[in-house]
Amino acid sequence: MTRKSSIAVVLMLGVMLWFGLQMWINQAGIHASGALAFNSQRYLIAAVTMGIICWVVRVKITKRAVIAGCATGIAYAVMISFESQSLMLESAERSSVLGSLFILFMPILSYITRRRKLMTMEIGGSVVMLLGAWWLFGAPNGNLAGDAFALLRALFYALMLLVVQRFAGEDWRASCFVNLTVVAIFSIGMAFSTGQMQFSLQREVLIPAILSAVIGSVVCCSVLLWSGRYLRSSLFGVLNFLDAPFTVIWGVVLGKGSLTTSSLLAYLLIGLGAVCVLMAGNIRPLRFKLKRTDNRVTAGRKILAVNHEKNSILPSVE
Repeated sequence: MTRKSSIAVVLMLGVMLWFGLQMWINQAGIHASGALAFNSQRYLIAAVTMGIICWVVRVKITKRAVIAGCATGIAYAVMISFESQSLMLESAERSSVLGSLFILFMPILSYITRRRKLMTMEIGGSVVMLLGAWWLFGAPNGNLAGDAFALLRALFYALMLLVVQRFAGEDWRASCFVNLTVVAIFSIGMAFSTGQMQFSLQREVLIPAILSAVIGSVVCCSVLLWSGRYLRSSLFGVLNFLDAPFTVIWGVVLGKGSLTTSSLLAYLLIGLGAVCVLMAGNIRPLRFKLKRTDNRVTAGRKILAVNHEKNSILPSVE
């Protein structure tokens, strides 16, 4: 692992730790103002902030960076919309864990787009994840519509990660600015079309919006795009999955979690299946190489050794 790869791992751990906390922060803001209104406000702040940064450091926005930002932004905008609707209807920890099923979709999308052969470990891990999801659907404190939005969030999150890996070589600052601009335009358009467009200066809305915009969108999104250039797809997926367990941990710390024995078992099954899917291809069975000794070769070597010893003895002098 290179120095930049090591830095990317550490930064991604920090990002996932924040994303776990941000799920609860966003849920508070969404409950106070509504999903579309909150998204419009926070992504407008994020786009303006990132635009100022790009202008100050004189970032050159190329055509390919625009394409990368638009592709990532469209997938991200749809994903955020589904995530927000899910947070409106159910707990943040349940929404986050079901959203981690993006790992289930990634091998399937890779097979469809790149014809990559599915491994046995991926198939087995996917079955375990589906079993955990099925168990979670029967757990208490659930919401059918919220679960459906969380699954759609997982699908588009997988698409977004594939796009990030596809355009990993572009300038992350320009791509991030275009990405956030696309998400802001999409969110504002959705809010206008549904009559939910409003900007609130209430503390319950403004503080979560600023925190989510500056730290979550500008800083963390920049780290996400930058790290995608230096990490393998499997490791990148593992680090992104940590969003879900960190959300559960933050729920326990903040006293907002609703863990039950049934939901905890479902979380463990989903986590175990995710590890199997993500580690597929990285674990190799041990192979022992047995050294075979041919008796004829050994006998020949002994004869050569004896002859060499005889030839090396000096004749006696009488």
